[in-house]
Amino acid sequence: MKISSSLKKSVGIILSIIILFSCNNSKIKNTDNQANTDSIQKPGISFTKIKIETTPENKTEFRIGEQPAIIVNKIDTIPFDSIQFYFENQFASSTHELPVKIQLKCDQKKTRRSEFEARIFKNGNFGSQKITFRFLSDIEPKIYSYEVVKVYPHERSAYTQGLVYEDGYFYESNGLKAESSLRKLQIGTGEPIQSFTLAPEIFAEGLTIMGDKIIQISWQNNTGFVYDKKSFQLLSKFSYTTEGWGLTNDGKNLIMSDGSNIIYFLDPQSYSEVSRIEVYDNKGPVNQLNELEYINGEIYANIYQTDKIARIDPVTGKVLAYIDLSKILNTNDYEQDTDVLNGIAYDPATKRLFVTGKKWPKLFEIKLKLKI
Repeated sequence: MKISSSLKKSVGIILSIIILFSCNNSKIKNTDNQANTDSIQKPGISFTKIKIETTPENKTEFRIGEQPAIIVNKIDTIPFDSIQFYFENQFASSTHELPVKIQLKCDQKKTRRSEFEARIFKNGNFGSQKITFRFLSDIEPKIYSYEVVKVYPHERSAYTQGLVYEDGYFYESNGLKAESSLRKLQIGTGEPIQSFTLAPEIFAEGLTIMGDKIIQISWQNNTGFVYDKKSFQLLSKFSYTTEGWGLTNDGKNLIMSDGSNIIYFLDPQSYSEVSRIEVYDNKGPVNQLNELEYINGEIYANIYQTDKIARIDPVTGKVLAYIDLSKILNTNDYEQDTDVLNGIAYDPATKRLFVTGKKWPKLFEIKLKLKI
């Protein structure tokens, strides 16, 4: 990083602080901002102006494993009583002198957006100045293509939002207002043999099966639905504060996406948030995460408006691989309302992987091939 001339003169007396963190950022609001410095000041009170920079080179993005330092320097002559430092919403340390260099030592290995805050105290009041930056994945995702193993019929009118395979049947959530439903489908014909129609104001999204229950979410209605798997009887409803996009489970928790790069883990009894991950590859955040499927310890996620599926580490948030499904639906199968790729299902007994799309006439069993 380039150090200002005033800082160069003071470099011999810079206070150095090493801060160790667990780096749990689950409470940070993810606004997906680029690294920046924000200032919040109390009206009528003049606080010391400071400059917060990351080092080396005042970078805005770091790879997991890198250990950035932060330099805080005073850039005016207004006195202050003390400054408190917070990293990822955790109190770090305080100082009565500037400049100071703060070395961040992060134990955790999750990709994430991070926030560093300096609170400048004067006469019992404080002003706040922040800097945000990101920790990206330290691996380059593998790229997979596909081989079509088998093609199954799929009802063209189905606006597929969620897809699950279990015991020889597909369970499908169909979206759009006044058209949303839950359906059980014959695998050979695509014909529904059981269904439940939702209220016309509901826009259905992802679904998953846990034990003897089917769980389905909605887009902007902030409502989830719990059904008896056998009878399709609606047993209960639950609420959440974000949008609902994709839904799956790992056998312990529900796993939900909301169209951002955040994936939420929910308790299947209370439906409250247990934890979350932020999904990044080695270049930046991976947004528009949509329909989900949990497969062999990874989260598979359709990336909305693309022909790609991301394979995500559910612990770190790293994208391990991308599956490129370009041209899987032949152009001859497109009609005016044919929409995007969406729908992933997996049969763990036979290791069959299935994909389809919104208003697609076909559902595909595919085999993945690593691109060289």
